[in-house]
Amino acid sequence: MEQSKKEYRFVITGEQTPAQVTFTVEHQHINTACTCGGNSINRICWHLSYILTGRHNRLKQEEKEVQKELLNCISAMPEGRRMIRKAAVMYGEKETCRRCGSTNVLQLKKGLSGKLVSIFVPGTRRYFCKSCRWSW
Repeated sequence: MEQSKKEYRFVITGEQTPAQVTFTVEHQHINTACTCGGNSINRICWHLSYILTGRHNRLKQEEKEVQKELLNCISAMPEGRRMIRKAAVMYGEKETCRRCGSTNVLQLKKGLSGKLVSIFVPGTRRYFCKSCRWSW
């Protein structure tokens, strides 16, 4: 019996170059790919995490339904649940840098040091990485 293979494609906009994210689901295995180059076996890039956490502001309207279908499909698999939990940590209470992956991140406009740093970064930014000095 031949196993079904399903592919889900997304384009995340809002940056200089939109990132193309692909999830390929085969039986009990999930392959991921992203054009940002930050994807590896042990670490998923923030574009993949963006999709896995259910965020959709940077997606096209027709991709939102595809995202729901993907999340329903992979949440039934142990590997998919592990990926969803890992993505939730990235967007949850412990933020990691989207550029270098460091957890040494300062939340702007919260606390004295966050308010001080927010003076020197653009107003729309919410986080600042102390390691690579990048804000997003």
